[in-house]
Amino acid sequence: MKQKTIIVTGIPGVGKTTVLNELSKLVEPEKKKLQVFNYGFIMLEVAKLEGLKIERDMLRQVPLNIQQRLQANAAIEIVNRSSNVGIMIIDTHMIVKTGNGYWPGLPLTVLEKLRPNLLFLIETEPEEILSRRTKDKTRTRNQVLTKEIKEELAFSRFVAASCSTLTGAPVIILKNPQGEQLKVAKEILNIIKLLDRE
Repeated sequence: MKQKTIIVTGIPGVGKTTVLNELSKLVEPEKKKLQVFNYGFIMLEVAKLEGLKIERDMLRQVPLNIQQRLQANAAIEIVNRSSNVGIMIIDTHMIVKTGNGYWPGLPLTVLEKLRPNLLFLIETEPEEILSRRTKDKTRTRNQVLTKEIKEELAFSRFVAASCSTLTGAPVIILKNPQGEQLKVAKEILNIIKLLDRE
């Protein structure tokens, strides 16, 4: 079977990592050769190897040239780690909101290395995202308003369309309401099974 690369994205608070945790549980009994890579964690590992002391929520605050280098090197690292993986799923963001504007989570240099077959964009209602961000005490996030979250969602769609155009990979938008993570994970798995037959 030819390796497939699937990128799952969404702005912070949509619950994509929780959905992917559910997906990992679903595929475990089937022994499918599927592995999930968290892009941010790989970037932190790359930063550590470079001698940079950066915490997870500081990634969006580093200078743009360092961000771009870490993104590119993380893509190489993921490709190297996934050489024996049938289906590689990458958990990341379409955009990174910073004080200096929106940065691409998947710039062209990264897309060229990862060569995705399919892009998922996970969304939920802005009010739900705001509630999740406020309740999550494990992360250091800037306070935002609902209207700013709406802007993030819209901009993510624009960037997803651009990534699709650049790579030829289709984009599937999935809603992830509260308590529906398992259902969304099953939807993703069903789509992956169809892709796996190609």
